[in-house]
Amino acid sequence: MSRSGKKMVYGVIMIVIAALLIMKGINPNFLGNVFGQLGIWEIVWTVILCLILINSIVERHLFAIIGSLAFLLFIYEGKYGIPNIPAWAIFVPAALIYVGIEAMIPKRWHFYRSDNNGHRTFKAEYGSKSREDCEEAEVIECDGSNIDVTFGSTVKYFEDDEFTNSDLEVNFGSIKAYYNKVTMKGNTAYINAEENFGNIEIFIPKTWKAEVHREQAFGRVVEQGTVEWDGEHTVFINAEANFGEIVIHHV
Repeated sequence: MSRSGKKMVYGVIMIVIAALLIMKGINPNFLGNVFGQLGIWEIVWTVILCLILINSIVERHLFAIIGSLAFLLFIYEGKYGIPNIPAWAIFVPAALIYVGIEAMIPKRWHFYRSDNNGHRTFKAEYGSKSREDCEEAEVIECDGSNIDVTFGSTVKYFEDDEFTNSDLEVNFGSIKAYYNKVTMKGNTAYINAEENFGNIEIFIPKTWKAEVHREQAFGRVVEQGTVEWDGEHTVFINAEANFGEIVIHHV
């Protein structure tokens, strides 16, 4: 779905939620037969989570799919015949299911750049690319330096003389990755960073310009430090923060 299409859908959903709130305020029994066991905020969160779920299925975002289903179960437990389930018996299994599926399915990241009305864009996606996709965009297969941490922490100092790309993934842990001593092979490099219930810190030279593609689900991606771009070197960073934080340091 295009960015403009997403904005349109989100706008419609927000207006629908506003209308529900107004009608519920005017008539407390409004939608009583449908949502009789739910409070107004539970109704609002139901609409929001259903939107997230639909969008996540379209975007094939596994973490958001499992997370939205877990939160929906948390809202509806003890209602409509669903048994009472403690929070730990919902969210801990959901997290383990996500980690388990991620461990069983080998990932292959594809970084690519494309032109949209004369503007260069950067994306990173799972899976194989079709011939049509490869014809429409410059595709770079990512087979570089990888760090994969689950229930732990690590610190890595890279010293590559021909650095091109790197994958960072953490589940319930932390990663500190230092790239300030590497030399790019050419003028561009690619870093994919995904954290789930954890923290990733990326240290890059302040002479590099960072083009950051952010995906945030109850997390945040921030940049710190001063950039003194040398006019040549650019690193494209795909940062996906789920219930945690990714910090990009310019040092």
